[in-house]
Amino acid sequence: MKILGIALLILVVLISFSLYVDVTFLHVSLTNSIKNVLNPFIVMDSVELFIFVLFLFFLVAPSLTSYIRKRKKGSNNEKKQQQP
Repeated sequence: MKILGIALLILVVLISFSLYVDVTFLHVSLTNSIKNVLNPFIVMDSVELFIFVLFLFFLVAPSLTSYIRKRKKGSNNEKKQQQP
Protein backbone atom coordinates (compact mmCIF):
# COMPACT_ATOMS: atom_id res chain seq x y z
CA MET A 1 0.00 0.00 0.00
CA LYS A 2 2.88 2.34 0.73
CA ILE A 3 4.24 2.00 -2.80
CA LEU A 4 0.83 2.76 -4.27
CA GLY A 5 0.45 5.80 -2.03
CA ILE A 6 3.89 7.10 -2.95
CA ALA A 7 3.19 6.60 -6.66
CA LEU A 8 -0.09 8.52 -6.40
CA LEU A 9 1.60 11.29 -4.40
CA ILE A 10 4.31 11.65 -7.04
CA LEU A 11 1.66 11.69 -9.79
CA VAL A 12 -0.29 14.47 -8.08
CA VAL A 13 2.84 16.54 -7.43
CA LEU A 14 4.05 16.23 -11.03
CA ILE A 15 0.66 17.08 -12.51
CA SER A 16 0.28 20.10 -10.24
CA PHE A 17 3.80 21.25 -11.12
CA SER A 18 3.02 20.93 -14.82
CA LEU A 19 -0.19 22.92 -14.40
CA TYR A 20 1.66 25.57 -12.38
CA VAL A 21 4.36 25.99 -15.04
CA ASP A 22 1.81 26.20 -17.86
CA VAL A 23 -0.36 28.77 -16.13
CA THR A 24 2.40 30.88 -14.57
CA PHE A 25 5.22 30.96 -17.06
CA LEU A 26 3.56 30.12 -20.36
CA HIS A 27 0.37 32.10 -19.64
CA VAL A 28 -1.90 29.30 -20.79
CA SER A 29 -5.45 29.13 -19.45
CA LEU A 30 -6.20 26.47 -16.88
CA THR A 31 -8.51 24.53 -19.20
CA ASN A 32 -5.87 24.39 -21.94
CA SER A 33 -3.27 23.39 -19.38
CA ILE A 34 -5.44 20.50 -18.21
CA LYS A 35 -5.93 19.47 -21.84
CA ASN A 36 -2.13 19.51 -22.26
CA VAL A 37 -1.70 17.24 -19.26
CA LEU A 38 -4.33 14.76 -20.47
CA ASN A 39 -3.32 14.87 -24.15
CA PRO A 40 -0.95 11.85 -24.05
CA PHE A 41 -3.80 9.66 -22.81
CA ILE A 42 -6.28 10.99 -25.37
CA VAL A 43 -4.12 10.27 -28.42
CA MET A 44 -3.26 6.68 -27.42
CA ASP A 45 -4.15 3.84 -29.74
CA SER A 46 -6.26 1.03 -28.35
CA VAL A 47 -3.22 -1.28 -27.98
CA GLU A 48 -1.24 1.39 -26.14
CA LEU A 49 -4.20 2.07 -23.87
CA PHE A 50 -4.58 -1.65 -23.15
CA ILE A 51 -0.88 -1.95 -22.22
CA PHE A 52 -1.15 1.13 -20.01
CA VAL A 53 -4.17 -0.30 -18.17
CA LEU A 54 -2.39 -3.64 -17.85
CA PHE A 55 0.64 -1.87 -16.37
CA LEU A 56 -1.59 -0.08 -13.86
CA PHE A 57 -3.22 -3.39 -12.97
CA PHE A 58 0.15 -5.00 -12.28
CA LEU A 59 1.10 -1.99 -10.18
CA VAL A 60 -2.06 -1.97 -8.09
CA ALA A 61 -2.94 -5.68 -7.84
CA PRO A 62 -0.07 -6.82 -5.54
CA SER A 63 -0.73 -4.00 -3.11
CA LEU A 64 -4.44 -4.74 -2.96
CA THR A 65 -3.97 -8.49 -2.56
CA SER A 66 -1.50 -8.07 0.30
CA TYR A 67 -3.84 -5.57 1.97
CA ILE A 68 -6.79 -7.96 1.68
CA ARG A 69 -4.72 -10.89 3.00
CA LYS A 70 -3.54 -8.87 6.01
CA ARG A 71 -7.07 -7.72 6.70
CA LYS A 72 -8.46 -11.27 6.54
CA LYS A 73 -5.62 -12.55 8.70
CA GLY A 74 -6.34 -9.86 11.28
CA SER A 75 -10.06 -10.65 11.35
CA ASN A 76 -9.34 -14.39 11.74
CA ASN A 77 -7.05 -13.66 14.70
CA GLU A 78 -9.78 -11.54 16.31
CA LYS A 79 -12.32 -14.35 15.88
CA LYS A 80 -9.94 -16.87 17.46
CA GLN A 81 -9.35 -14.57 20.45
CA GLN A 82 -13.08 -14.03 20.99
CA GLN A 83 -13.89 -17.76 21.15
CA PRO A 84 -13.75 -19.14 24.73
